[in-house]
Amino acid sequence: MSVDLLIVNYNTRPLLQRLLDTLHQDYKDGVWKIYIQDNGSTDDSVEFLKSNSDKYHIEKIIYSQNVGYSAAINSMAAQSNSEFLCAVNADTWF
Repeated sequence: MSVDLLIVNYNTRPLLQRLLDTLHQDYKDGVWKIYIQDNGSTDDSVEFLKSNSDKYHIEKIIYSQNVGYSAAINSMAAQSNSEFLCAVNADTWF
């Protein structure tokens, strides 16, 4: 079973880090893939993602203008190839 976690980020760097930290502690190779679309954040989210993508095993980061939540999810889903997709908000943690 493979699962792609689709995360939309917009100026939520502290929440995004908490989410990724909780996912990272339970990560087992191949269990899930993380896709993140940053919707034009003006905080330090972009720098955080660029410098930590390997640490968190992020499959793909998409940097774009703010296209809205649904369009961002659809964009990531179109690039996914897993059995299951799970949209996760940055204010969620496991």
